[in-house]
Amino acid sequence: MSLWHATSEPGQASERCALLFSYCAYWISMESSCTWSAHRIPVHRDVAAAKDLFGYQSLWATGGEIAETLRRTNILELNGITAEFKTFTQGAALGEAYVAGATDNQFAGDFPTLFAVSRRPGKVVSRTHDWRYAILAAQDFTGKSLADLRGKRLAAPVGSAVFPRALGHLIDAELKNPFADVTIINQDIGKQVAALQAKSVDAVLSWDPTVERMLKTGLGKPLYISKPGEGQGWLALSQDFIDKAGRDGVVRFMKAWIMSVWWTSNNLATAQKCLGRRRGFPLTF
Repeated sequence: MSLWHATSEPGQASERCALLFSYCAYWISMESSCTWSAHRIPVHRDVAAAKDLFGYQSLWATGGEIAETLRRTNILELNGITAEFKTFTQGAALGEAYVAGATDNQFAGDFPTLFAVSRRPGKVVSRTHDWRYAILAAQDFTGKSLADLRGKRLAAPVGSAVFPRALGHLIDAELKNPFADVTIINQDIGKQVAALQAKSVDAVLSWDPTVERMLKTGLGKPLYISKPGEGQGWLALSQDFIDKAGRDGVVRFMKAWIMSVWWTSNNLATAQKCLGRRRGFPLTF
């Protein structure tokens, strides 16, 4: 019987989960220090010749760590899956790739995920994680609140999940017409540090690890920091992938996803180090 077989017998489901995760801990291998190698076992041999195309955000904590675990371990291989990975700096860019057929998944915030699957058929298969975002002002900004952004320049990734949330916070701060009260500049998150350094903007809407980088280096100061639960990460698979993989393939992918989340949770420092190396961030960020 499969470790994943559902059961109504008391205690057996939790016992199987414990057994599964013990199994994972022993057999999953990774490039340690970002080069893991260890024990390997014969893998599921029903591996499609064509690689699945998995896109993820390399500037998105903690979603990026989960994706790095999938990329650097043999978890996909253990589940009979081969994949080609593509990195993006934000969910809107990943969504465009998804719509164009360049990825088989959309792994982003709720808003860009729903927008993407509305343009190319797919299914949301999981809510994934919470994350922190913030509106940070330059250190020499004289204001202390969001209301002080009136007439100022705010850089924001407009297609992101946090953008409509940020608009709501601006409205709550009596900036009733944010597009008129604030000069909003659509800017990729990867360009925000340079924008603040060059003083081409007064504030940025960003998320970790970029937020942590700005705070720890003294480049930015917070006007608003999100509360736990405000971030909504979602994972969607394209209908093309679902049709190609079939029920068994989708189940194997979701098993791999659960294993990756579990491994990342129990080896967070290593996963963070790998994500940091991808974008040149130290572990402290």
